[in-house]
Amino acid sequence: MDHLNANHIYHHGHGYGPVADPYTGVPPGHYDAAPSTRDFDSTTQWVNTLEGPSAASSKRGQEGRQPAFTHDSNRELKGVRVSSHRSEAASGILTKPLWRIWMLEMLCVLLSLLAFITIVVTLFKFDRQQLPDWPLKISLNTFLAFFTTLSKAAFMVPVSIAISQAQWSWFLDERPLHDFHVIDQASRGPWGSIVLLTRIRTKHIVVIGAFITIISVVTSPITQLAISYPVREVVAAELAEVPAVRTVMSPRDEVTFATRTAMLEAITPDGKQSRRVRMAPTGATCPTGNCTFDVFHSLGVCVEMVDISSAIVVQSWPGPEPGEEAVVKNNGSVVMMGDPFYPRRTIWNASLPGTHVDLVHQSRMAAVSDMLVGNQTVGFADNPTLMATRIASFVELYTVPIPQDDENMRQLTDMSNGSNIASATHQFRHEALEFLFHLCVQTYNTTVRNGIHDNQLIATTSQPTPEDSDFFLNMNCSSKVGVPTGCRHSPSSKWNITLHLESPPNSSIPSGSFSANYRAMEFIAGEMKTYMMGSGRETYYEPWDSPSRGVVTRSDFIKTIMQMVLYTETTIINTTARIDTMTYLFKNIATSISYRLRTTDQELQLSSDAFNVTGQAWKQESYVHITWPWLTFLAVELLVASIFLVATIIGQVRMRKAARHEAGSDYSEMFFDYKDAAIAPLLALGQQCRSEAGGGLGPREVMEKAAKSLRVKIDGNEVVVSRSEVRGG
Repeated sequence: MDHLNANHIYHHGHGYGPVADPYTGVPPGHYDAAPSTRDFDSTTQWVNTLEGPSAASSKRGQEGRQPAFTHDSNRELKGVRVSSHRSEAASGILTKPLWRIWMLEMLCVLLSLLAFITIVVTLFKFDRQQLPDWPLKISLNTFLAFFTTLSKAAFMVPVSIAISQAQWSWFLDERPLHDFHVIDQASRGPWGSIVLLTRIRTKHIVVIGAFITIISVVTSPITQLAISYPVREVVAAELAEVPAVRTVMSPRDEVTFATRTAMLEAITPDGKQSRRVRMAPTGATCPTGNCTFDVFHSLGVCVEMVDISSAIVVQSWPGPEPGEEAVVKNNGSVVMMGDPFYPRRTIWNASLPGTHVDLVHQSRMAAVSDMLVGNQTVGFADNPTLMATRIASFVELYTVPIPQDDENMRQLTDMSNGSNIASATHQFRHEALEFLFHLCVQTYNTTVRNGIHDNQLIATTSQPTPEDSDFFLNMNCSSKVGVPTGCRHSPSSKWNITLHLESPPNSSIPSGSFSANYRAMEFIAGEMKTYMMGSGRETYYEPWDSPSRGVVTRSDFIKTIMQMVLYTETTIINTTARIDTMTYLFKNIATSISYRLRTTDQELQLSSDAFNVTGQAWKQESYVHITWPWLTFLAVELLVASIFLVATIIGQVRMRKAARHEAGSDYSEMFFDYKDAAIAPLLALGQQCRSEAGGGLGPREVMEKAAKSLRVKIDGNEVVVSRSEVRGG
């Protein structure tokens, strides 16, 4: 077989002059044989075989100019028929493997896939991680935008080319000539694709490519939604600490100063009635404002309350005449009134049997606070555990006004000061509460959120170890309120007797690790008595008396109780609010003492055994969060584009087989490589088709109108007017 360049000229229907081979670009030259005439409707293969540049020059020199193909009025074509072996050689040049035809498009799909894999791998690496610190301030969104654009641009190349290629299979059937333009515009952008969808709808696979072209417009914005930057808390390098203590020993530890400081902190009035709420334990050090700690245990002081009003015994006597000295008969004995008295006023004496506590008063608003000594108790005699760990028991004995009617109730609750309340009080009753302070092991759950400490006391236990179950503190103190005598200290032989408490359940701390010695507990109780004992009354006078008014007391603690706990517009007639407020006050005292004993502040640390429990300090950090479903949009686009390309190639394979079977030759294979070649539709138009379309260029509107009305199809190597239209003409 000769290895020569060939120019194949195909004619079917209305033929026209010789053209260069669209694959080799070789112009017509010297022919092997004389031309012969063939019928117009027959399919004949012609070839102009060039014998090389030198041979061509030689022949042109010998024979001069060769005649060109002519098309006469009878539509006969003059040319040279080739032998069968020449036809087979030429067809080998025209036939290209599909992998060569679509190699560029396949590489583009591969590039798009690699870009998508790069996106997935990178985002997977940084998902739920800190923001990357890349050079040139490149962000993860910039990276995603670049590779998304690259991936989309890569898969849109085969999509647009496959759309262009679809016109050759579309015109295998009769179609309007204008569809060439419609399909060509669809391969250029979304608007042309929209027009194509409205024109073709679901009649051809090309609509898949048009749909991809349309939705690709929103690919980048949608994929950007995959990245968000929420804020989370991470452990900071700073140290979070909260104080705790397990043992308190005196005189090693300064428990006296700790108690004194705590009492001042808890009972000093601040004008805001803050004693109506429970004081929260404090002391955590949190440099970031957000810290957490594991549950921890610390030795502390706890308090329990019981209402002992039912045990009160009340006596009353007429007041003395003017000039007489007032005396009170208390259980058969005579008691001198130490405070100023008012003639002709009733004197009341409320007492608690078995104790030394009594309240002698003429005012209808009076209160007394005193500490029980030795093993005295009214409400806790049946609780040996609390008695064994007791530090001090205090009794609060006071009067409560009883409203007579709605008007009197309004007067009591609307009064702005104690004197007016006292003048509006016509009847009253006595109430008494016992508060027992005891040594305990406290369990805390501490957190700090946005700088706000939440140090919750979630559990307490005060069970002494078996060997210390009979221990109790025997305070030997003055038994009379107002007498300036303190407590007698125990002999030094008892100072180092130590009370050990069992550890909380499920605790890893050995039992007995929490303890305090006798002297430390004695000092705490004595200091509490100094601040908390006292009595007070609200004075008022009849119009003929002196206009003096006010609370008479030597104790700030009693003043706090009367002005901020007992006789306020909320608590004066509300028993529940009154008892709750009183309970909060005493719990605040216990909380304050516990904190002072366990503080580790260098300037305030009073217990040498105090230590810090380490927690975790948290800080807020932005991190990368990937919402993977948003990336499926790009993945689906890539998948559909790949399917569209494969379907186009498979369709070509079927067309090739059908063309060979129907025509008996391979002349139709040239259409498999045209794809988006713009010149192919121009050269494919047959002579009659061009004539019916207008015969040349004209106004755009006229050409479009003619193309829409002219139905054509591919027949052989030409786009020809459909036979139905020819017959109709």
